[in-house]
Amino acid sequence: MEFNTYKNEEFGFQISYPLEWEIAEDFMGSVVMFLSPQETSEDTFRENLNIMVQDLTAQPMTLEQYTEISMGQFRQIVTDFKILSPLAQSSLLNYPGHELHFTGKQGQHKLTWYSTWSLIDHNAYILTCTGEKKRFKRFWPTFREMVSAFRLE
Repeated sequence: MEFNTYKNEEFGFQISYPLEWEIAEDFMGSVVMFLSPQETSEDTFRENLNIMVQDLTAQPMTLEQYTEISMGQFRQIVTDFKILSPLAQSSLLNYPGHELHFTGKQGQHKLTWYSTWSLIDHNAYILTCTGEKKRFKRFWPTFREMVSAFRLE
């Protein structure tokens, strides 16, 4: 699979993404979302990775406080929210962070999510991978490669 590089000057980051994936900026609260191609006419959900950046300057908080708020938001917006593996320590760009793997529903779609976040220089950087429950494993290697390629400039 060939990758291209996306750069966001406003938020100072870059990431690699598969060439055939679509880029949607300022989409559904994300700075950017990368959408997999529709595979068939019956393919009603496009697997994706989105990046959110939240400015925490006005309301500074610890990683633990941010994580607690995030967990509450996941429970509110995801129907049938179920954690697949316990909240784990992680790092994003060598900054301490957390990651969470969970399932649930949005509309008629049964989905799996992987989300990882860190607080860096008064900003929260959140990378979230979303896929249909039955197809998530197939996209997992691509998602991991994209998350690993995330960089601040």
